[in-house]
Amino acid sequence: MNRTFIGAVAISALFFAAGAKALVHAQPQTAAAKASDTQAKTIGLMRSLNTAEAWYKSNHGHFASLDDLYDANLIHHDAPRAELVAAAGTDIIPNLKATVILAPEKDSYALAVYDKAKQDQGFAAFSDPAGVIYDGQPLADADALHKADINLIRTINVAEIRYDSKYGHFADFDTLNAEGLIKSYSNDPATFAKSPDVLPNLQVTVSVPAEQNAWLVALHDKSKETGPYSAYSDPSGIIYQAQSLK
Repeated sequence: MNRTFIGAVAISALFFAAGAKALVHAQPQTAAAKASDTQAKTIGLMRSLNTAEAWYKSNHGHFASLDDLYDANLIHHDAPRAELVAAAGTDIIPNLKATVILAPEKDSYALAVYDKAKQDQGFAAFSDPAGVIYDGQPLADADALHKADINLIRTINVAEIRYDSKYGHFADFDTLNAEGLIKSYSNDPATFAKSPDVLPNLQVTVSVPAEQNAWLVALHDKSKETGPYSAYSDPSGIIYQAQSLK
């Protein structure tokens, strides 16, 4: 065989291998870029919702549901109005599910924005009237250091299901506690104070709307021994390990 031909084949093979290697490296970067873009949109939507809630309260004296924000033209959306009324939330931005849980007294709210496309492994964001935004990912591995916190979140989720099966609706933390459904979340039964400061250095809030058809639980552990830790969950049962945005 002609040496020139053999050399050309070898060079072509070398360039093909280099190109294939470059393609392999390019794919994760593309996925990462998509995830980064989704995260930016998620945080941007959360900031817009917090701003809308603050504006609504300053003008109406109380916070708003997703439907209230729609009526005030603070959000713009092409979906059927029935979707906006639903407590499960709606796609204000494609592939982002936004949930607004307005307290029955309209003096507080809880927000969650989820990536439905899961381009970033289930990235989500959470917030409340304090305006602090927490970004999180579904809990993947057991966290031995915060085992008690995770068990408490799981216990609350199970308590909501049990409470709903008995009364036909969900309930806030204090109601679940009064029912005796969460005190045995650890080996040592706990005596909880009223939410949010349920234990020393531990804040837990379970937000439930007036319809009592959904919930969002937020936990913030401020113990110096284990370090700051935050977690969220909802009727999906997924626990999100979260941290506040810097």
